[in-house]
Amino acid sequence: MDPKCFLCGVSFKFSEHIYDGRLVRPWNNAMACRKCEDWNWDGIVADEPTIQKFKAIGVTPRVDTKGLIQWPPKGA
Repeated sequence: MDPKCFLCGVSFKFSEHIYDGRLVRPWNNAMACRKCEDWNWDGIVADEPTIQKFKAIGVTPRVDTKGLIQWPPKGA
């Protein structure tokens, strides 16, 4: 069964030789699709619905001075 992105809710392939997303360990092992990360490469807008998505996975995100949530480094 394919995982769903915790941000957009879309299923994506994450198996041998196909990685259309990643496991984000600092965010309680949440799965995020490549599109969400690519389209929000400079940070995720920290609006109320997005903050609620983080809270649903047990994470209180850090919001920078621009109102964005920065992605943890890959491999973190």
